[in-house]
Amino acid sequence: MPTTPSNQKPDNRKPAGSKAKAKKRKKTGRIIMTVLMLLLLIASAVFVYFVGKYALEWFRQFTAEEKDIPDFAITSHDTTPLKNRDKVAYYVVGLMGEDKDNDRLEMLSLLCVDKAAGRLSILQLPQDTWLGEEDRWAVNIVSDIWANPKEIDWCDTCRRRVRPNEIEDDMHIACKELDTSSTTGSSLPPTPISKRTGSATSDLIAVFNDQYAMPVDNYFIIEQPALVKLVNLCGGVDIRNDIKLETEDVVYEVPKEDEPANIIDGNAALQYVLTREEGIGGDIKRMERFQQVFTAILQQMALAQEEDLRTEVIQPLMNGSTPVRVEIDTEVKTIVEIAKEIARIPLEKATAFVIPGYPVKSGQDTWYSVAKVELLELLNSDFNPYNNPL
Repeated sequence: MPTTPSNQKPDNRKPAGSKAKAKKRKKTGRIIMTVLMLLLLIASAVFVYFVGKYALEWFRQFTAEEKDIPDFAITSHDTTPLKNRDKVAYYVVGLMGEDKDNDRLEMLSLLCVDKAAGRLSILQLPQDTWLGEEDRWAVNIVSDIWANPKEIDWCDTCRRRVRPNEIEDDMHIACKELDTSSTTGSSLPPTPISKRTGSATSDLIAVFNDQYAMPVDNYFIIEQPALVKLVNLCGGVDIRNDIKLETEDVVYEVPKEDEPANIIDGNAALQYVLTREEGIGGDIKRMERFQQVFTAILQQMALAQEEDLRTEVIQPLMNGSTPVRVEIDTEVKTIVEIAKEIARIPLEKATAFVIPGYPVKSGQDTWYSVAKVELLELLNSDFNPYNNPL
């Protein structure tokens, strides 16, 4: 029997046919894996597309419901006609109550700045000025408007405020949002009108737009801490105070006729404009004090260089914790320009008027009823220099 030499290794090589079969199987496996990977990628893409599509739709719907963006500004209002804006401007100035969101307005005025004539007319409204019992307002007196804005009509389908001419039988007849479940693009039925909280500034400006037919180009609603800060940033104001003022640090006596005016700080200025006697007469007397403080602030602004006014007064005030509330997107430079424009008017050409009217007693309450004929004459003579007569 033949034998293998002990020093010779066995031949473990596979036949040539086995190698060919192994290569073929390997190649086939690669093809299968490639196809499976492509199918997996296609399936993943389809999954991501549909999931992403519905996720995006949900996100859009969610964010739209949260933001409730109206199609026109809630604070839209009548302003000075374009042809007259280089001649005249109108600004609402108000002082908030101690609780800025719930208290009555302490002061409210309309400033008519006659740029062409270099004249300033101020229309002051007592706190208890009667607005009427009509459904236009949520309250009856002017000082309560800020804390009690009237509700607005709202369409939950269109997610916007609704104009009166779009409402019929308490339904929004104009909404045409596409029904995404329909392939024909049919529109949804009219949506019932809902109510949303309105805008305090919108209602406040509407008093002058609707009640007194005056335009409003901007508004400056001042919180009490902001008034304190403004006076202090101006370095105090010169006041011939008619009452004794006491702050934590200083006592300001009433100056005698031969004595100079007091230079009072912000806290004393706030105390001065808030102190009032009882009744309509006490409120009107307080308006004179506010007018003193307002005029003194303008005098300080008139003395300041425009750059100093911007960097040392207006900018710190507007960047602080209690900025003055103004029309949206109003820049600091615009406020400075308005302030300097008003401050340049000589004191002898600035006149303050209390809106014409008389007290009316109703039970335990006393209102200030506006005299319409006298008001119309005043508005046309001192507050309407370039527009058509009212």
